[in-house]
Amino acid sequence: MYELSKSRKYVPQIYRGPPKPLQKDVFINGNITALQLLQKACPEFAYGDDPHVCCSTSQLIATQEHFDMLDALGFSRCPSCFHNFRQLICFLACSPWQSRFMNVTSSELLDVEDSTEEVVVVTELHLSELYAYTFYESCKGLQGLIPGTLILDFVCGVWGSAQCSPERWLEYMGSTVAEGARAPFKTRYILHVEDKVEVNGQLVFPMKAPHFKKLRTNAGLSKRFLSKTIGERFMVKEESAASVGTRPWTPEGRSLTFHCLYALAGYNGMAFTPWVTLPVEKFQTYIAHSTQGHYPLPDEAA
Repeated sequence: MYELSKSRKYVPQIYRGPPKPLQKDVFINGNITALQLLQKACPEFAYGDDPHVCCSTSQLIATQEHFDMLDALGFSRCPSCFHNFRQLICFLACSPWQSRFMNVTSSELLDVEDSTEEVVVVTELHLSELYAYTFYESCKGLQGLIPGTLILDFVCGVWGSAQCSPERWLEYMGSTVAEGARAPFKTRYILHVEDKVEVNGQLVFPMKAPHFKKLRTNAGLSKRFLSKTIGERFMVKEESAASVGTRPWTPEGRSLTFHCLYALAGYNGMAFTPWVTLPVEKFQTYIAHSTQGHYPLPDEAA
């Protein structure tokens, strides 16, 4: 996918072509180019002088706004958690090989002036179980901005931090308003142990970008996952920020036929990313505590 809908706010348009050249010379707010913003927000894809990505300049700006929102919510106080979150958003928003780990299962045609546009209704995102569990582990103990709370008390739906799990967190992140969350379209996260799987006759490579935080043996992983993790190739290694930024994950067997399948949604009247949603009243309370000083102490791309 590429670019946002012109008639339905924050819903991405479907685009089935190859990644597009970044509008790198476009100045944002008069002082930074799109290329510089990509290097800041998603350095994984800022390779060479002419990066091809699946996000427009407006989407890239929205991506940085989401990072600012995560910072305001307190996620950046844990570098591992923030890095993993940032990386997931970047891969979903701008990755040039989205078609290898995502697919649209439902879309809708909308009339726009004298033409029509096809927008996404439901997507499926195939994710490495290792990545999903490590991401969750890196964030689950992060204290909230309100004393005595955890961030997951606010961003895991009815489960809160006590009953949250990687699967429940992802389920809530991908749920729509009609389902009690805030996502503008439905995203189903499907976890896999295997490096590649066949889905409806098509080979899929679950996303598994480099990530921070070593996995503990008591992390509550599924038996299916634990039975597959014996062997060095499944070990999670600590990565430096520099190495993570220069060695993006690419799906096995990559070719020149990657397609864009996802555009990052925005937010409207609430603190929103596709994965963290916070109703306005909770967000206002959250930020009020932060402003009063109540923070807890603390491979080349194809």
